[in-house]
Amino acid sequence: MRPAIFDPFGERLDLQAGCAAPRRRPVRTRRIVGAVLFWALAAGLITARCAFFDPSTAFGPDAPARVASTQATELASTQSAPDQAPVLR
Repeated sequence: MRPAIFDPFGERLDLQAGCAAPRRRPVRTRRIVGAVLFWALAAGLITARCAFFDPSTAFGPDAPARVASTQATELASTQSAPDQAPVLR
């Protein structure tokens, strides 16, 4: 059987025996750059979360009551002025 000289997409195939495979370096480089950018973004998000996290609202014996009173105060302030549009927070 005669070897095909074109691939299914119409590109010419080089069927020489001594021909080296095409280099895949650009694909590998893009993958490495993408992984570095992803992990840099993840590290930045975690760092920002640590910098602006307030442990007093999340931990402690009175934390649920503090959060509930904050939400109740916001709810009461939005209900006291019915002519204003409610603000989602």
